Amino acid sequence: MPATNSPIRPFSALKLALSAIVGVAIALVVVQRPLTAPLPDTVEIADMTWVEVRSAIARGYSTVIVPSGGIEQNGPHMILGKHDYIVRATAKRIAAQLGHALVAPVISLVPEGDYDPPTGHLRFPGTIGVSEAAYAATLDGAARSLKAGGFTTICFIADMPEASSRRPKSPHGCRRNGRGRASASSTSRTITPTNRRRASSGIRARRRRRSGAMPASRILRS
Repeated sequence: MPATNSPIRPFSALKLALSAIVGVAIALVVVQRPLTAPLPDTVEIADMTWVEVRSAIARGYSTVIVPSGGIEQNGPHMILGKHDYIVRATAKRIAAQLGHALVAPVISLVPEGDYDPPTGHLRFPGTIGVSEAAYAATLDGAARSLKAGGFTTICFIADMPEASSRRPKSPHGCRRNGRGRASASSTSRTITPTNRRRASSGIRARRRRRSGAMPASRILRS
């Protein structure tokens, strides 16, 4: 039986234009509708959609923890990313104990020494370090981004005690704006896993102190 080929009639320019208009109209309607999402079974914002993060903030998850780790030598027996694993697990535990707190991705690139000649951990192959200015700018940008997204309490923690001695210094500090809220700042006191219990209780106390003017960036003292 001979095959019959039925020609496919191409879309006309008018139909394409109408389809595009209808698609744009539907997209506008969807964007204007309030999107909500149930709370996910994770505290890590990297594993959440932006809708889930916004819904979590609306439900009171206004605290976010920004952990700093490091890619550096830890002896011939240990992987370079040890600090990232430790600080990530620690941040998740702190968030769980605090309640209504989320965790940002680990900042892996931190100051590790001078480049030429190499000093500190940079004397060992595989270590990756950034300048003090780059690290400070990263923390400052993270704080400002999280503040813009709706978080009101931003906590910086680090796994290594050395991070406290090389924490970035902001010339502006944690200053308040005209509405009584603190602007984002890269100045921070880092806390180590050994001090997480003290930090947790300190955050709880500060959260109870004032509910109407929560600062956008907290300075945690170890």
